[in-house]
Amino acid sequence: MPKTQVACPQCRQPILVEVQQIFDLAQDPLAKQKLLNGAVNVIHCPACGYSGMLGTPIVYHDPEKELFLTFFPPESGVPLNEQERQLGPMINRVIDALPAEKRKAYILQPKSMLTYQTLIESVLEADGITKEMLEEQQKKIHLIQRLLTAPETELETIIEQEKELIDLSFFALYSRLLQSAVAQNDEESARQLDKVQKVLFEKTEVGKELYKSSQETQQAIKELQEAGKDGGLTREKLLDVVLNAKSDAALSAIVSLARNGMDYTFFQLLSQKIDAAKDKEKESLVGIASGLAWTEVGGDVLHIEVTLMKGKGALLLTGQLGDIMKESAQAGYTYVRSKAQKIGITEDFHEKYDIHVHVPEGAIPKDGPSAGITMATALASSISGRKIRSDVAMTGEITLRGRVLPVGGIKEKVMAAHRAGYKVIILPEENKKDLEDISPNIRKELEFILVDHMDKVLDAALEEGDQA
Repeated sequence: MPKTQVACPQCRQPILVEVQQIFDLAQDPLAKQKLLNGAVNVIHCPACGYSGMLGTPIVYHDPEKELFLTFFPPESGVPLNEQERQLGPMINRVIDALPAEKRKAYILQPKSMLTYQTLIESVLEADGITKEMLEEQQKKIHLIQRLLTAPETELETIIEQEKELIDLSFFALYSRLLQSAVAQNDEESARQLDKVQKVLFEKTEVGKELYKSSQETQQAIKELQEAGKDGGLTREKLLDVVLNAKSDAALSAIVSLARNGMDYTFFQLLSQKIDAAKDKEKESLVGIASGLAWTEVGGDVLHIEVTLMKGKGALLLTGQLGDIMKESAQAGYTYVRSKAQKIGITEDFHEKYDIHVHVPEGAIPKDGPSAGITMATALASSISGRKIRSDVAMTGEITLRGRVLPVGGIKEKVMAAHRAGYKVIILPEENKKDLEDISPNIRKELEFILVDHMDKVLDAALEEGDQA
């Protein structure tokens, strides 16, 4: 990125600064990350030591979310007509870079942000991260600071006073701080964080559940080690350990340690186990949806799991999720919240529960938008308590408004679903033409449901009847 000479706001000495004024996700997928991380437009003055943000005009464009924002620093004192003159060429650059068919109405009416903070909040809100959620996180950071500096005799009192803040997302934030302290060899901070964490595990309901899950993970690892002693770890022994895993965390630990043994033959054994399972076992599919993924070695089945815990609306994402899959989860969550009444859930459910979305790790990392409808289906099922049909697999991208968009790799995904024994496959309507690439013998054994909206996905995937 080219550097521009500016005057230090404090000592007025000339310094060179990397300046970026256009953040266009259509041209640079990392543009949003650069803006939110504060990695650009930062002044570091070697003369006086000043460090801070450079006030500069900004144009932000996210075509997927139809978001077109402008910002001009108010402290510059530039008249409105001059602001428009400076922003105009940048707006035109964004528009000119878009193909004609993608120039929608929103691009002609960019929204002006009065403050830099409002700009950031608007970008985050489009991802489903509201101002209230940010304020909630700040409260949790403040609580962690209180716990770390309070006398040991006062910890239980503080925990009792602030128990509403101590949810799944609180522990996730706390864990990241502890990991950071260990990584930086800050032994004193790590000791204090570990000490307080033990009290949190002991004195809070969420902490007790997490500790139990941790113990189950350790037990699963021990069972894996025991299974490998006499005659080595066979696929049959590994499958038994996997099926005996008592939690998602335990299962993730097993997979990460023994992924080399999870080859085609292993999954054949697993498929045989599933086929031999009793009907009652097959029906227990609340919050677990089967998606289809494309990988470099062909199609694969992707199981997405969602569970609820008492909390205040935090959305925790774990497992084998890339950045795009995390965005799909956020979009799915936003859709479910907007359709609460139709799905059959209370509109204030997000005020009572934390939601944990987990994608168990597999042998091949996966990312991409095609898990969007699977994420939304698992969320709707878990929150409503309605079961997901065990014979259904699906793939498709979802927008915030619930539209289902086409995806790639249809042939490979359909073959993976067929191998795994699924009978019904939900696909985006615009992918209908891709079915011609699939053998007629395979097509006649499957039922394809083509959809253009998430409402139709749920009608096809969720079972009727009473909630589980």
